[in-house]
Amino acid sequence: MFKHTLFFILTLVLSEPLFADSGTAQDLFQKGLAAYQNKQYAEARDDFQKVLDQGNTTPTVLHNLALSAFQLDQKPLALALWRKALTLRPSYRPAREGRDFLETKMQMRPLERDSLSLWVHRNLEMLSFFDVLWFDALMIAILGWLGLRFWGKRAAALEEEQPLPPFPTALVGLILLFVGILWLTVMKGKDSANERATVISAKASARILPADDGVGIFDVSGGNEVLVKRHQNGWSQVQNAEGTSGWVKDGEILITSER
Repeated sequence: MFKHTLFFILTLVLSEPLFADSGTAQDLFQKGLAAYQNKQYAEARDDFQKVLDQGNTTPTVLHNLALSAFQLDQKPLALALWRKALTLRPSYRPAREGRDFLETKMQMRPLERDSLSLWVHRNLEMLSFFDVLWFDALMIAILGWLGLRFWGKRAAALEEEQPLPPFPTALVGLILLFVGILWLTVMKGKDSANERATVISAKASARILPADDGVGIFDVSGGNEVLVKRHQNGWSQVQNAEGTSGWVKDGEILITSER
């Protein structure tokens, strides 16, 4: 299984949909593919980065750039790029394989401090907030129809002095299910509101002030996730898994999800 996963994540994704600048971007992308296949990983990284700099932020470009970074032993950067690719397309299997492989290999502590929160985040990241709201609307429609149907039968039975319809067990069960779905909706909303980033340097020292002479509060090793609270003059205020906040340079992190 380990060898299969490693082989899978080291496989380039050769196809790419449309680029914003189809000519130059496509040429650079193909040039990067050729460089990677010739084990010229630094050249491949530079070519894929140029494609990205042109505004072609697609999961495929991010994945291939992550592969190049991985081969150059820039594992925190590779992990950040795979996480960002999953933000754009949660079902993108190459990035998911790469992220899970590196998180295990690097023994990354999840940003979520308990297994339940991590389980909720990993499952909810597969759905967009629009998907969750659509399912909420569908459940409301079903519950409304079943409720009106039950009360209509009950009113007719009372009017005709007939036996009342049986207790709506299915309706109550769906109501309880809907309450659970509403809870997941709230969790998805809170999760989507967070701006996440990954430390891409070997270690980032969070400071009390957004300045080089600011006193260091805590260190975050490369590959770890942090929450981004705000930005100021090339610095970002981040929060670690323990809830402690400090300022790091923008160049030490990569934003992987945006508010």
